[in-house]
Amino acid sequence: MLLPETPPSGPAVITPPLPGPRHGSTITCCTLAAGGWNPAAEFCVPRTPHVYRFSVAQFLPHFPYLASLLAPGEIRRGQQYFREADRQQHLVARAVLRLVLGKITRVSPRTISFATGLHHKPLLAEPAGLHFSVSYAGSLVLLAVHGSSVGIDVEAADPEFAYQPLLSQCFSSAESRHITEATCPATAFFQLWTRKEALAKATAQGIDQHFARLPALDGAHEPGPGVLASEQSWRVISFPAAAHCPASLAYPASPAGQPPLFYDLNEHLLD
Repeated sequence: MLLPETPPSGPAVITPPLPGPRHGSTITCCTLAAGGWNPAAEFCVPRTPHVYRFSVAQFLPHFPYLASLLAPGEIRRGQQYFREADRQQHLVARAVLRLVLGKITRVSPRTISFATGLHHKPLLAEPAGLHFSVSYAGSLVLLAVHGSSVGIDVEAADPEFAYQPLLSQCFSSAESRHITEATCPATAFFQLWTRKEALAKATAQGIDQHFARLPALDGAHEPGPGVLASEQSWRVISFPAAAHCPASLAYPASPAGQPPLFYDLNEHLLD
Protein backbone atom coordinates (compact mmCIF):
# COMPACT_ATOMS: atom_id res chain seq x y z
CA MET A 1 0.00 0.00 0.00
CA LEU A 2 1.40 3.38 -1.04
CA LEU A 3 0.81 6.42 1.12
CA PRO A 4 0.63 10.07 0.08
CA GLU A 5 3.84 11.99 0.60
CA THR A 6 1.90 15.03 1.80
CA PRO A 7 -1.56 15.23 3.33
CA PRO A 8 -4.12 15.51 0.53
CA SER A 9 -6.48 18.78 0.81
CA GLY A 10 -17.51 -14.97 -14.50
CA PRO A 11 -19.08 -13.81 -11.14
CA ALA A 12 -22.35 -11.95 -10.73
CA VAL A 13 -21.87 -8.26 -10.14
CA ILE A 14 -23.82 -6.18 -7.65
CA THR A 15 -23.73 -2.99 -9.67
CA PRO A 16 -26.11 -0.06 -9.91
CA PRO A 17 -27.03 1.07 -13.42
CA LEU A 18 -25.01 3.85 -14.91
CA PRO A 19 -26.65 7.21 -14.23
CA GLY A 20 -28.07 9.32 -17.03
CA PRO A 21 -26.15 12.18 -18.64
CA ARG A 22 -24.57 14.56 -16.17
CA HIS A 23 -22.07 17.36 -16.24
CA GLY A 24 -18.53 16.02 -15.96
CA SER A 25 -17.39 12.52 -15.09
CA THR A 26 -19.16 10.06 -12.81
CA ILE A 27 -17.54 7.40 -10.62
CA THR A 28 -19.70 4.37 -9.82
CA CYS A 29 -18.47 2.07 -7.05
CA CYS A 30 -19.90 -1.40 -6.44
CA THR A 31 -19.04 -4.86 -5.13
CA LEU A 32 -18.92 -8.32 -6.63
CA ALA A 33 -21.14 -11.07 -5.31
CA ALA A 34 -19.54 -14.41 -4.50
CA GLY A 35 -18.07 -16.02 -7.57
CA GLY A 36 -15.17 -18.15 -8.80
CA TRP A 37 -12.08 -17.76 -10.90
CA ASN A 38 -11.71 -19.70 -14.15
CA PRO A 39 -8.46 -21.30 -15.37
CA ALA A 40 -6.81 -19.15 -18.02
CA ALA A 41 -6.91 -21.38 -21.10
CA GLU A 42 -7.06 -18.93 -24.01
CA PHE A 43 -5.82 -15.37 -24.39
CA CYS A 44 -7.32 -12.66 -26.59
CA VAL A 45 -7.52 -8.88 -26.79
CA PRO A 46 -10.08 -8.15 -24.05
CA ARG A 47 -13.20 -6.14 -24.82
CA THR A 48 -13.96 -6.14 -21.12
CA PRO A 49 -11.30 -6.05 -18.37
CA HIS A 50 -9.55 -9.36 -17.74
CA VAL A 51 -8.09 -9.93 -14.28
CA TYR A 52 -5.40 -12.60 -13.88
CA ARG A 53 -4.40 -14.00 -10.48
CA PHE A 54 -1.27 -15.94 -9.61
CA SER A 55 1.18 -16.64 -6.81
CA VAL A 56 4.86 -15.82 -7.14
CA ALA A 57 5.66 -19.09 -5.34
CA GLN A 58 4.08 -21.25 -8.04
CA PHE A 59 6.40 -19.78 -10.69
CA LEU A 60 9.63 -19.74 -8.66
CA PRO A 61 10.74 -23.21 -9.87
CA HIS A 62 10.92 -21.63 -13.34
CA PHE A 63 12.84 -18.55 -12.19
CA PRO A 64 15.89 -18.95 -14.52
CA TYR A 65 13.65 -19.11 -17.58
CA LEU A 66 11.49 -16.22 -16.39
CA ALA A 67 14.53 -14.05 -15.73
CA SER A 68 15.73 -14.72 -19.27
CA LEU A 69 12.61 -12.98 -20.61
CA LEU A 70 13.38 -9.67 -18.89
CA ALA A 71 15.07 -6.58 -20.23
CA PRO A 72 18.24 -5.36 -18.44
CA GLY A 73 16.35 -2.40 -16.95
CA GLU A 74 13.76 -4.70 -15.40
CA ILE A 75 16.47 -6.82 -13.83
CA ARG A 76 18.25 -3.72 -12.48
CA ARG A 77 15.03 -2.46 -10.89
CA GLY A 78 14.44 -5.85 -9.30
CA GLN A 79 17.92 -5.89 -7.83
CA GLN A 80 17.26 -2.59 -6.07
CA TYR A 81 14.89 -4.28 -3.61
CA PHE A 82 16.49 -5.04 -0.26
CA ARG A 83 14.54 -8.22 0.58
CA GLU A 84 15.03 -11.31 -1.56
CA ALA A 85 11.28 -11.98 -1.50
CA ASP A 86 10.63 -8.52 -2.94
CA ARG A 87 13.24 -9.03 -5.66
CA GLN A 88 11.66 -12.33 -6.63
CA GLN A 89 8.19 -10.82 -6.57
CA HIS A 90 9.18 -8.01 -8.93
CA LEU A 91 11.08 -10.20 -11.38
CA VAL A 92 8.53 -13.02 -11.52
CA ALA A 93 5.62 -10.58 -11.88
CA ARG A 94 7.35 -8.72 -14.73
CA ALA A 95 8.09 -11.99 -16.53
CA VAL A 96 4.51 -13.25 -16.11
CA LEU A 97 3.27 -9.88 -17.38
CA ARG A 98 5.42 -10.36 -20.49
CA LEU A 99 4.09 -13.90 -20.97
CA VAL A 100 0.45 -12.82 -20.70
CA LEU A 101 0.90 -9.83 -23.02
CA GLY A 102 2.82 -12.03 -25.44
CA LYS A 103 -0.01 -14.57 -25.52
CA ILE A 104 -2.58 -11.83 -26.15
CA THR A 105 -0.59 -10.03 -28.85
CA ARG A 106 0.89 -13.22 -30.37
CA VAL A 107 4.46 -11.94 -30.12
CA SER A 108 7.49 -13.25 -28.25
CA PRO A 109 7.49 -12.12 -24.60
CA ARG A 110 11.14 -11.13 -24.98
CA THR A 111 10.25 -8.58 -27.66
CA ILE A 112 7.48 -6.88 -25.68
CA SER A 113 8.32 -3.18 -25.49
CA PHE A 114 7.11 -0.87 -22.75
CA ALA A 115 6.74 2.91 -22.70
CA THR A 116 5.94 5.53 -20.09
CA GLY A 117 2.71 7.48 -20.36
CA LEU A 118 1.08 10.26 -18.41
CA HIS A 119 2.53 10.66 -14.91
CA HIS A 120 4.95 7.76 -15.57
CA LYS A 121 2.13 5.22 -16.04
CA PRO A 122 3.64 2.15 -17.79
CA LEU A 123 2.17 1.32 -21.19
CA LEU A 124 2.62 -1.29 -23.88
CA ALA A 125 4.57 0.49 -26.61
CA GLU A 126 3.97 -1.97 -29.45
CA PRO A 127 1.36 -2.94 -30.32
CA ALA A 128 -0.44 0.08 -28.90
CA GLY A 129 -3.96 0.02 -27.51
CA LEU A 130 -3.53 -2.59 -24.80
CA HIS A 131 -3.47 -1.35 -21.19
CA PHE A 132 -2.44 -3.15 -18.01
CA SER A 133 -2.06 -2.69 -14.28
CA VAL A 134 -0.32 -4.84 -11.66
CA SER A 135 -0.71 -5.06 -7.88
CA TYR A 136 0.81 -7.22 -5.13
CA ALA A 137 -0.17 -8.49 -1.70
CA GLY A 138 2.68 -10.63 -0.44
CA SER A 139 3.09 -13.54 -2.86
CA LEU A 140 -0.30 -12.86 -4.46
CA VAL A 141 -0.22 -10.88 -7.71
CA LEU A 142 -3.12 -9.47 -9.72
CA LEU A 143 -2.75 -8.37 -13.33
CA ALA A 144 -5.50 -6.45 -15.12
CA VAL A 145 -5.52 -6.13 -18.93
CA HIS A 146 -7.99 -4.10 -20.96
CA GLY A 147 -8.39 -2.31 -24.28
CA SER A 148 -8.83 0.94 -22.32
CA SER A 149 -7.08 2.41 -19.31
CA VAL A 150 -7.32 0.20 -16.25
CA GLY A 151 -6.14 0.19 -12.63
CA ILE A 152 -6.06 -2.57 -10.03
CA ASP A 153 -5.09 -2.74 -6.36
CA VAL A 154 -5.01 -5.57 -3.83
CA GLU A 155 -4.10 -5.35 -0.16
CA ALA A 156 -3.52 -7.83 2.65
CA ALA A 157 -6.12 -6.74 5.21
CA ASP A 158 -4.29 -6.91 8.52
CA PRO A 159 -6.95 -6.61 11.27
CA GLU A 160 -4.31 -5.05 13.55
CA PHE A 161 -3.33 -2.36 11.04
CA ALA A 162 -3.37 1.09 12.64
CA TYR A 163 -5.54 2.81 10.07
CA GLN A 164 -6.87 5.60 12.32
CA PRO A 165 -4.15 8.20 11.54
CA LEU A 166 -4.93 7.88 7.82
CA LEU A 167 -8.64 8.60 8.05
CA SER A 168 -8.47 12.40 8.02
CA GLN A 169 -5.58 12.33 5.54
CA CYS A 170 -7.00 9.96 2.93
CA PHE A 171 -10.79 9.76 3.37
CA SER A 172 -13.82 12.02 3.44
CA SER A 173 -15.83 12.41 6.63
CA ALA A 174 -18.55 10.09 5.25
CA GLU A 175 -15.97 7.46 4.32
CA SER A 176 -14.32 7.75 7.73
CA ARG A 177 -17.69 7.18 9.43
CA HIS A 178 -18.33 4.17 7.19
CA ILE A 179 -15.00 2.68 8.25
CA THR A 180 -15.26 3.34 11.97
CA GLU A 181 -18.88 2.12 12.16
CA ALA A 182 -18.23 -1.09 10.19
CA THR A 183 -18.32 -4.48 11.90
CA CYS A 184 -14.66 -4.91 10.94
CA PRO A 185 -13.21 -1.41 10.48
CA ALA A 186 -9.87 -2.63 9.12
CA THR A 187 -11.61 -4.62 6.37
CA ALA A 188 -13.74 -1.60 5.46
CA PHE A 189 -10.63 0.59 5.43
CA PHE A 190 -8.80 -1.66 2.97
CA GLN A 191 -11.81 -2.04 0.70
CA LEU A 192 -12.19 1.71 0.31
CA TRP A 193 -8.43 2.14 0.02
CA THR A 194 -8.21 -0.32 -2.88
CA ARG A 195 -11.00 1.55 -4.66
CA LYS A 196 -9.17 4.85 -4.41
CA GLU A 197 -5.81 3.41 -5.42
CA ALA A 198 -7.25 1.45 -8.37
CA LEU A 199 -8.89 4.64 -9.64
CA ALA A 200 -5.70 6.64 -9.10
CA LYS A 201 -3.81 4.05 -11.16
CA ALA A 202 -6.39 3.96 -13.94
CA THR A 203 -6.39 7.74 -14.36
CA ALA A 204 -2.57 7.87 -14.03
CA GLN A 205 -2.81 10.59 -11.40
CA GLY A 206 -1.32 8.46 -8.64
CA ILE A 207 -1.70 9.19 -4.95
CA ASP A 208 -1.72 12.96 -5.10
CA GLN A 209 -3.25 15.83 -3.17
CA HIS A 210 -6.72 14.86 -4.45
CA PHE A 211 -6.55 11.26 -3.17
CA ALA A 212 -8.86 11.92 -0.21
CA ARG A 213 -11.47 13.42 -2.54
CA LEU A 214 -11.65 10.37 -4.82
CA PRO A 215 -15.04 8.84 -3.91
CA ALA A 216 -15.04 5.25 -2.66
CA LEU A 217 -18.45 4.53 -1.11
CA ASP A 218 -21.01 2.39 -2.96
CA GLY A 219 -23.06 4.27 -5.51
CA ALA A 220 -22.58 6.94 -8.18
CA HIS A 221 -20.54 10.05 -7.41
CA GLU A 222 -19.61 13.24 -9.21
CA PRO A 223 -16.13 14.34 -8.14
CA GLY A 224 -15.53 18.03 -7.74
CA PRO A 225 -13.66 20.11 -10.32
CA GLY A 226 -10.01 19.17 -10.68
CA VAL A 227 -10.26 16.06 -8.49
CA LEU A 228 -10.08 13.48 -11.27
CA ALA A 229 -7.32 13.54 -13.88
CA SER A 230 -9.83 12.42 -16.53
CA GLU A 231 -13.04 13.58 -18.16
CA GLN A 232 -14.31 9.99 -18.51
CA SER A 233 -16.77 8.23 -16.27
CA TRP A 234 -15.48 5.22 -14.37
CA ARG A 235 -16.58 2.00 -12.73
CA VAL A 236 -14.76 0.82 -9.62
CA ILE A 237 -15.55 -2.78 -8.68
CA SER A 238 -14.43 -4.44 -5.44
CA PHE A 239 -13.94 -8.19 -5.15
CA PRO A 240 -12.15 -10.71 -2.89
CA ALA A 241 -8.82 -11.70 -4.47
CA ALA A 242 -8.20 -14.26 -1.72
CA ALA A 243 -9.02 -14.73 1.95
CA HIS A 244 -8.35 -11.42 3.74
CA CYS A 245 -7.15 -9.81 0.50
CA PRO A 246 -9.68 -7.25 -0.78
CA ALA A 247 -9.09 -5.87 -4.25
CA SER A 248 -10.61 -3.31 -6.59
CA LEU A 249 -10.59 -2.75 -10.33
CA ALA A 250 -11.17 0.61 -12.08
CA TYR A 251 -11.97 1.04 -15.77
CA PRO A 252 -13.94 3.40 -18.04
CA ALA A 253 -17.70 3.05 -17.69
CA SER A 254 -19.83 2.09 -20.66
CA PRO A 255 -23.61 1.63 -20.76
CA ALA A 256 -23.16 -1.54 -22.85
CA GLY A 257 -20.04 -2.70 -21.01
CA GLN A 258 -19.77 -6.28 -19.83
CA PRO A 259 -18.52 -7.16 -16.34
CA PRO A 260 -14.84 -8.09 -15.96
CA LEU A 261 -13.66 -11.67 -16.31
CA PHE A 262 -11.42 -13.37 -13.74
CA TYR A 263 -8.77 -15.99 -14.44
CA ASP A 264 -6.22 -18.05 -12.53
CA LEU A 265 -2.78 -18.44 -14.11
CA ASN A 266 -0.70 -21.58 -13.74
CA GLU A 267 2.42 -23.17 -15.20
CA HIS A 268 0.62 -23.86 -18.50
CA LEU A 269 1.32 -20.21 -19.26
CA LEU A 270 4.89 -21.35 -19.97
CA ASP A 271 3.82 -23.72 -22.75
